[in-house]
Parts: sequence; C-alpha cells; structure tokens
Amino acid sequence: MSTGLIPSKKSLGQRLNSALHALATFWLAGAVAVTSATLGARTWWVGDVLANLRIQILLALLPLLLLTLGLRSYRQLGLVLVLLLWHGSFLKSAVISPVARDSNTSAAMSVAPDQPVQTISICVANVWMNNTDYSRICSTFRESRADLLAVVELSGELLSAINSEFADEYPHFLAKASETGAFGIGLWSRYPLADAKIVDFAVREMPSIAAEVEVGDRRTRIIVTHPVPPIFADAWKHRNDHLRAMVNDSEIKWSEKAPMRTVIVGDFNLTPWSPLYSQLLEDVGLLDASAGAGVTPTWYRWPLFPCGLVLDHVWYSPNLRCLQRRILPEMGSDHRPIFVEFGL
Repeated sequence: MSTGLIPSKKSLGQRLNSALHALATFWLAGAVAVTSATLGARTWWVGDVLANLRIQILLALLPLLLLTLGLRSYRQLGLVLVLLLWHGSFLKSAVISPVARDSNTSAAMSVAPDQPVQTISICVANVWMNNTDYSRICSTFRESRADLLAVVELSGELLSAINSEFADEYPHFLAKASETGAFGIGLWSRYPLADAKIVDFAVREMPSIAAEVEVGDRRTRIIVTHPVPPIFADAWKHRNDHLRAMVNDSEIKWSEKAPMRTVIVGDFNLTPWSPLYSQLLEDVGLLDASAGAGVTPTWYRWPLFPCGLVLDHVWYSPNLRCLQRRILPEMGSDHRPIFVEFGL
C-alpha cells in the first residue's frame, strides 16, 4: 500500500521551518518599512507618529530577535540587531541624566551648607475632558501638596470645582476653560503670580499660560501648554508650529545672557523619541526633567506598559535643580499627573 499521501515527520519539520522563515521575512520586512518611514519624521507626519512609537517598535523586534536566532538566520539576525540599536539610540535620554549638561551653571546654583534651600513644586495634569470625577481630581491635587497646579483639558465645571475646593490654598490663578474641555487650561498657585496672561503660540484658539511666580526673593517663569495631537497632517503641522513658536519666543528662550528661571509644563503630544523633541529642547535651551528616569509613560491607551506613551513633560532652565520628579497615581484620566520639585 502506498503511503505517499502521508507526510513524514521530516517533511512536517521542513514545512514548519519554511513557515517560520516566511514569518521572519515578513516580520522583518515590516520592521524595515516602519524604520524607513521614521527617517522622514522631520518632514512627514506619518514618519513622526511612528518615531514616537519607538518603544513599541523595540518591543516588537525582541521576539523577532529570538525567532531569527532560533532559525539560525544570521543575516536576518544581524539586521534585527541593527534595527534594535538604531531605535534604541533614541532612548539615550531615558538613561542619561541632564546633570552633566548643566555643569556650566553649577556655581550659580550652589547653596551654602547652612542656607535653607528655596523650592518650588508643580503638579501638572491632563485631567481628560470626559473625566467628571472632580472629587478624585481635587484629592490628587491636595495629596500632591504642590505649590502650583497646572491643568490641561480644563472644563468650566472643573474650573468651578477647583476654585471652590482650593480658594484658600491656591488664591492666585489664571484659567481659560473650554466648553468641551479639550483645550481648556489653568494655573493655580500658592504664591503671587506676576505678568500672568493667556497666549497663543502660532495657532489660534490653542491657549497656553505664561506667568511668573514669586517665591521669596526669586521669580520663576512658568509656561503651561497643550498643542493638538498629530492625528493627521494638518494637526501635525499645527502641533509643530505651536511648539516651535513657543521655544523661539524671545521671552522664553533661555540663555546665560538672559538667565530667567524657566519651567515649561504640559501635554506636548510628543515623545522624547521623536527627532523634533530633542531639537526643540536644544533650541529653547532647557533641560528635560524626565532625563535619566527611565521610560515612564504618562498616557495609556490601555493600562499596560506597551500601550503607554511619554506625552506629558516638564522642561526647566539650567539654573534650577530638579530635586524630584514622579508620576502620580491615575485620577480617572488617560494621562497620569506629574509632580516635580525644583531648588531655586
């Protein structure tokens, strides 16, 4: 009797091996295509969106690394390693502290051993426009004990709730609520605010806040901002125009010739892995409070690390010292609040 219709164990193994090689080839081709797209991140919105997903790209490459290693497909393995190194190189800010970069101003920041350190702390939160759990939001703010509260996606109802809850603790504030909440913005302070104003950076109806807060005999400029998410080409351009106008503002750009203490906070809708991010940071002359703190997502599509992005940021001038930065527990929003404290 013929057994030609029954595959042997060897042929099954060959078929499985061929299928795995095909899977690895297809997987690698997709990874190369995505990586190629990120090379155009400065000029193409799709490339920039993909560049912001480098953590997810790296996580997708790790199983491919094991697959090509198991198949002993060393050419493919080599290419996977190149892709891992390429995308991983953009994450250097997650492990390198900005301390080494602000050595030129260390003398200006030195404090005598017997002199108390003046500090200022900020809690920045994208509260999410559909979040109506105002008591939870206010409880998070209260537990943070921050000197300033910076709020984006501020609705009129939340504005009233914060003013009612914190009238005595945060008597100084400036806010512009939005009917939908999407681009409402507010700043509350324990200390007096000077020259506080609502500003638009290049894009109308996208309000930001610029103010100066006085702590003792020291004044610090505070900027709260929230550009549009780059979900399509026009929005990508608006976000970029907004952020570029902000960092090129002569009152905000920091230099040793104009050493105003400066802090910029908000939901930038941009991750540190985009080439635009590092360029903006360099142009404005500030430091990133998250540098050296690892990868700590502040926005989650779902509450799992691979589904998170680092979208909320705190930038500060080299004549400030970042004493602490931490992500606070979720407050009913898809974003996590950030608490930062600076030595003045």
